[in-house]
Amino acid sequence: MKDLNDGYVPKELRAKYNKPVGIALEDKRDKAYRPPTPPPYVAYQGAGTGLSTAAGTGGAVNKESTDGKPAIDESKPKTNVQIRFHNGERVSLALNMHHTVGDIHTFVMMAAPVDGEY
Repeated sequence: MKDLNDGYVPKELRAKYNKPVGIALEDKRDKAYRPPTPPPYVAYQGAGTGLSTAAGTGGAVNKESTDGKPAIDESKPKTNVQIRFHNGERVSLALNMHHTVGDIHTFVMMAAPVDGEY
């Protein structure tokens, strides 16, 4: 601080920068602090749609289906993927790290065969 008060660049900054650095210090201790004026806030006025309120289309889901479910090797690393079907139902599917998106798709098509999104 003494270097700054004397108008010099502190040696910590001189060692870091190879070119001239300009520093100005202004004493404002005698002035009362006034926080900056916050920007005007305008609340969103539009309508929103929740994800859980979307109506599903299509047939029933067989979440307990073992058809198309990938075989898990317990000795290898594994993870769980949560799937939300076309009608909003969810299932957690255990997979090894070597399984592919194709394996997930096969399970979904066996549990809920629809031509829609999931």
